[in-house]
Amino acid sequence: MSKNKSSYHWISFAAASVLAVALAGCGGGGGGGASNLTSTPSGTVAVATPTGAPPGPAVPAGTAPVTLTAATPAATFAAIAPVVAIGGVSINSPPMVTFSVADASNNAILGLGSKSQTTTAVAASYPNLVFSLAKLVPAANGAPSRWVNYIITTMPTYKSATDKTIVPGTVTRPTTDNTGTLTDYGNGIYTYQFYRDITTIKDQVTALKASGDAVAKTLSDADIADLAYDKTAIHRVTIQISGSAPGTGTNQPDGVQKVTTDNVVMANPVNMVYDFIPAAGRAVAASDTQREIVATAKCNDCHYKLGGAPNKDSVKGGFHGSGRYDTRYCVVCHTDQQKYGQTNVTSTAGSFPALTTAANASTTSRPNPNAFGSTAYSTTPTTIVADGEVLGNFPILIHKIHRGEDLYKKNYNFANVLFNEVKFPRDAKDCTKCHGVTGAANATAQGDNYKNVPNRKACGACHDGINFDTGKGVTNADARLLLTTSTLGHVGGIQLDDSKCVLCHAAADIPVYHPSFYQVLSTTAGTMGAQYAGLQNPPTGVPTLAYEIKSVAVSGTPKRATVVFRMLKNGSAVTFNTYAAGAAMLTGFSNGSTASTTPRIYIGYAVPQDNITSPADFNVNASVYLQNLWDSTKGTLSAPDSSGYYTAVLGKATTDGMDIPTSAVMVTAFMGYNYWVPTTGVDLVKYPAIRLQGQDVQMVATGYTARRTIVSNAKCNVCHEQLGIDPNFHSGSRNDATACALCHNPNAMNGGWSYDSKTFIHAIHAANPTPGAAQTGKRANAYTFAASSATDNFGGVRFPGYIQKCETCHVSGTYDLSASNYTDTLFASMQPVTVARGALVDTVGYTLNNKVSTTTGTTGTCDVNSATSGSASSAYAYSPYITKSTSAAVVDYGNGFSYNTGSATVSNGCKPNSGGVAVSALLGAYTFYSVAAGSSIDAQGTTLVNSPVASACFSCHDSAKAKAHMSNDGGGSIYRDRTTALTKTETCTFCHGSTGTVPIKTRHGL
Repeated sequence: MSKNKSSYHWISFAAASVLAVALAGCGGGGGGGASNLTSTPSGTVAVATPTGAPPGPAVPAGTAPVTLTAATPAATFAAIAPVVAIGGVSINSPPMVTFSVADASNNAILGLGSKSQTTTAVAASYPNLVFSLAKLVPAANGAPSRWVNYIITTMPTYKSATDKTIVPGTVTRPTTDNTGTLTDYGNGIYTYQFYRDITTIKDQVTALKASGDAVAKTLSDADIADLAYDKTAIHRVTIQISGSAPGTGTNQPDGVQKVTTDNVVMANPVNMVYDFIPAAGRAVAASDTQREIVATAKCNDCHYKLGGAPNKDSVKGGFHGSGRYDTRYCVVCHTDQQKYGQTNVTSTAGSFPALTTAANASTTSRPNPNAFGSTAYSTTPTTIVADGEVLGNFPILIHKIHRGEDLYKKNYNFANVLFNEVKFPRDAKDCTKCHGVTGAANATAQGDNYKNVPNRKACGACHDGINFDTGKGVTNADARLLLTTSTLGHVGGIQLDDSKCVLCHAAADIPVYHPSFYQVLSTTAGTMGAQYAGLQNPPTGVPTLAYEIKSVAVSGTPKRATVVFRMLKNGSAVTFNTYAAGAAMLTGFSNGSTASTTPRIYIGYAVPQDNITSPADFNVNASVYLQNLWDSTKGTLSAPDSSGYYTAVLGKATTDGMDIPTSAVMVTAFMGYNYWVPTTGVDLVKYPAIRLQGQDVQMVATGYTARRTIVSNAKCNVCHEQLGIDPNFHSGSRNDATACALCHNPNAMNGGWSYDSKTFIHAIHAANPTPGAAQTGKRANAYTFAASSATDNFGGVRFPGYIQKCETCHVSGTYDLSASNYTDTLFASMQPVTVARGALVDTVGYTLNNKVSTTTGTTGTCDVNSATSGSASSAYAYSPYITKSTSAAVVDYGNGFSYNTGSATVSNGCKPNSGGVAVSALLGAYTFYSVAAGSSIDAQGTTLVNSPVASACFSCHDSAKAKAHMSNDGGGSIYRDRTTALTKTETCTFCHGSTGTVPIKTRHGL
C-alpha cells in the first residue's frame, strides 16, 4: 500500500455521530421514500438520523457489509459495483439528499468518502462522488418543457497556495457539486448537503452581474429569472459515483497525481436519478407532467454503454471519463445554459470558419477520422453557439451528432466533436430508433414528443439549413440535391416562437415525412439520383415486399437446383403476369423489359480446394434473374400453386452456369439481391423511380449441410436497420448478413487485402486510427481497401459500442469457438484466406498488361507481361504488407483459385511461371491455361494467404507484435506464401479456445 494512504480524510463512524449533531439544525423538507435508519447490518454501528434530514431509503439488509478504508487495495475499491437508492431531498437552505449504497447482494458499502483538497481549494472535495440539481420548466406557448440547472457557479478559491485571500466564485456553464458535507452513518446510509445554496442562486447571480462578472454580464433577465428556486416545480437530483480509486490518479489528499501511470478507475460507475417535488414532499408520480424522452437502453442498442466502458477499449470513444451514461443525467447539464460565456459563431454560405489542424497529433483531442496520419483538429473556432443554436443543449446536441455528415452546414466543432464527421449507421429520419415506439420495449412516457411537440430547437437541429427568424434557408430535400438555396426556405415563413409549429406539423404527419431511404447524390445540382427505400420505415404508400423459399432440391444429370418459392406484396402472395416480350413481369412495377431489374436466385456451394475435399466456406456461386426464369431463357418457372408458390428449375444449358458438380457441398439457394421499381401506389413526384427491396432469404438444399451460422440479421439491424441503406452499399439489395460469405469468401481479395467476410467486416468495424492520437479504432494500420486517394480509408468508421463485445454481432459460441460444431474437422476444412495474387502495380496511371492471344478452344499463347500507361490504378488501396510492382519491375504473386461454372472460355488465362518472383517488365514468362466447365484450377503456391483463424483476429489485432505472435506462437500464417502456409497447423485454440489457458472471452474482458 502507498504510504500516502494513511493520511486520507476518511469519515469515521465516530465523526459521523458528531456530524449528525452538527446537522441537527438543518430545516426539514420534502422527499419521498421510507425512513428506516435504525435497522443495521450485522457488524455495523447504528447512527440516528440527524434532525431535519430528508427521509432515507431502507437500510441495506445484507449481513456482510463491505467496509472501505484507507488500507483498501485500489483494485478492490475499483471493482465495487454500488447500487444506490435515494430516499428523499430537503431544500430549505443548501439541499440535503439521503441515499443508501450497497452491493448487488444488498450488503451495505461503508466508508465511501475519501477527500481531496488542492492547495488553492477553499473546501475539500469527494473525488468519487458528484451531485447535481435542476428544475423542470413546464412547456409553454408551444415550446417543450426544459431543464434548468442550479449549479452554475464555480467554487471560490484561494488566491494562491500561500496567499489565502479568497477569490469568489463566478458564473459558469452547468457543473456539479461535490464540496459539501457527506455523512456516513455506518450502515449503508449517507446524507450529502450541497455546498451551494440553490434557494439563493438567482440572487447570487444578480449580484455577480452587478459586480461585473464577465459571464454574468452576458445573461439576460430571462436567463437569471430561470434560476429562481420554485419549490412547486419538478426537481431532479443526480448522484454520480465513479472515478479513480483513492491513492491513484488525482484522487490524492492534495489532488496531485503521484505517479503518472498509476490510475485505477472504477469499473462500475453509478448514475442515480431522483425526481421529486419539494413542496409536496414526495417523489414524482406517473400522474405528474414529466420529461422522459429517450431511454438510455435505446442508446445502448448501438453504444453498448453510453459514454464508454471504463478500463476497456471502448473508452477511446467515450466521454466524461466513462462515468456518465444515463440520458436522464445528461439533460441536467446539457441545457440551454451551455451558452453561458460563449460567443456566437456565424456561418457563411452554410459553412462555419474552416477547421485547422494542430502541428502535432494530440493525446487528448479528437483525430481527423478521414485522413490516416492526420493530426488533431484545433479547438478554435469552437462552435459552442453556432448561428444562435446552443449546440450543447441536449436535444440540439444529440440530433446534430446523429444527423452528422448529412447536416447542411459544415465545419461544426463542438469542443472538438465534429458533427459533420459522424455517420449514423441508418437513416437519421427514423426518429423511433432513439425515441422508441409507444407500448414497445424501452419506450418512455414522453418519447412521442418528436411528433407531438414539434419545436424549432429539436427540429431545427436536423433541419439546420432553415433560419426560423427569417423564414429563409435551405431545406434538407434541396440540400440532398446539392442546392445552396431553396425557393421558399421554411414553407411556414418566419416563426419567432413555437406556438404555431403544431398547426402545420401534426403528430400524424411527422412520421410520414420521416421515412427511411437512401438517395444517390447526383453530381449535378438539382438533379435527383436513384432512391432506395428502407425495409423497416419505408415512405408512405410503398408496398412491402418479401420472399419465401419453401424447398430446395438438387437432382438430374447434370445436377440442377429446383427452388420452390413465392413472393409477397403487403403480405399477400404475388402472381406474375403471363410472359410477353417487353411486358412487365409484375403489375404496378416497371420490371420485366430488362432482366437485371428483377431479383435473383443464387446457388452457392463449395468444391474441393487446397486439398480440402469439403471446404467450410463457399467458393462458387451462380445466379439467374427472375425474368430469365419467367421468359424461360435460363430455366423454367411453373404456374403458381394455390398458395402462390412457384417451382423454378435453374438453368437449361451448361452455359447458363447453373450446373452443380457432384463434388459440391453446402448447396444453398439465396433469393432477393435486387430491387423492383414501382409505377403505382407511390408518390412518384417525391420518390421518382424509387427502388424497393425485399428481405433476402436463403435455404440449404435437401441432403446437404448448411454453412455454419456466425452472425444474425437481427444483430446487424439493431444499428443498421437494413444492411446497405445509409450507409449505402449494394443499394440495400444485399441485406442478409448471413449471406455475405457467399461472395465475401476466402478467395475474395483486392489490392492485397482480403474481403472475405470475417476479415472485411472486422476490419471495417475496428476502423483505423491516426497514430499518436486518442479516441481511435482498434487497428494499428489503415484499412485502405478500395481507397481512391492517399487519405482515403475506413478511418471515418467509429464503432459506437464496445469493440471487444463480439456478441454485439456474433451468434453465441461462434466468436470464442465454443459452439459444438467448432471441432478439429471444421478447422481442418477452413480454407486459407487469399490476400495477394497477380501483380499489383504501384504507379498511378499504369496498368499491367497480361494478354491471352491466339486462343483456339483450350489452347493458346500468352503475350509477354508489361506495365504500360493506362487508366488510374487503385494503388492507393494497396495493403502495406505486399510488394508492389512498378513499370520497371514486376512482382506477380500468381493466379488464384478459379472454378468454371459453365463457360468453355471464360476461365482461359495466363499464369506466371515464376509467380511471386520479380521478373522484367518485358521478359515475363507466362503459361496459357484453360479450365473446362465444371472444373477448377487451384491457386498457385506463390499467392499470399492468411490462415483462417488468425485472419479474423488479425483484422483487429494488426500490430507488428500481434502479427508475430500469430505466426510464431500460434502456428498461423499472415501474408505467407500458400505453399508454406498449407504445411502449417494453426494452434490458436490451444490457448484461446473456450477451454484454453487464455480464452477469447476472458481476453476480451467478457
